[in-house]
Amino acid sequence: ALAANLATTITDLVAASQSGQTVREPKVDLVLNCTYDRAADQLKIGRAALASQALGCDMSGNLSKATTDRNLDLKGKLNYDFAQLRPMLEPYLGAQVQIAGRETRDISLQWAMNPPAAPTPNGQPGKSSLEQLRLDTAMGWTSLNAYGFNGGASQATIHIDNGMLETNWI
Repeated sequence: ALAANLATTITDLVAASQSGQTVREPKVDLVLNCTYDRAADQLKIGRAALASQALGCDMSGNLSKATTDRNLDLKGKLNYDFAQLRPMLEPYLGAQVQIAGRETRDISLQWAMNPPAAPTPNGQPGKSSLEQLRLDTAMGWTSLNAYGFNGGASQATIHIDNGMLETNWI
C-alpha cells in the first residue's frame, strides 16, 4: 500500500468573479491523508479537509475502482459562516439579501466520476459524470432578511441526485 500525508497553507488567497468582485481569505489550510491499495484498486481517504474563516469541510471515506470508474464516497462535516461568505454570495443573491449564522452540518457525497458510457435500454445516452453526483447536507441560519422581509432562524436540507437539486425549507 502507498500512503500520503499532505498539508499546506495558502496565505492571502484572493479570488475574483467575472464581474471583478474579489473575495479575500487570509488563510486556507488543506489536508489530505490517504492510502492506496493497488490490489483492491482503492484509495482510502482518512482525512480530506479544507479550513478557512468562511468555509470548512472535513471528510473521510474512499475512492473505489480508483483507476477505472472512480467511485467516490465521502462523509463528514461542513462548517460555514454566512458573514464571511456574504461577499461570495452577493453576486448571486443581490445586496437585498442578508443571511447570518455560523453552523456545522453533516455532509455526504457519492460520485461515480467516470460512469460507463453505455446507452440505456431505451437507447438513450448513459448518464454524464455530473448526473452521477449525489450530495446530502443542510444549511441553517440565525436570521434571513430578503427584500424587506425579515425571517428568524431556520434551515434548508440540500439533496442533489441524478442531476437534480432538491431543497426543503424547515
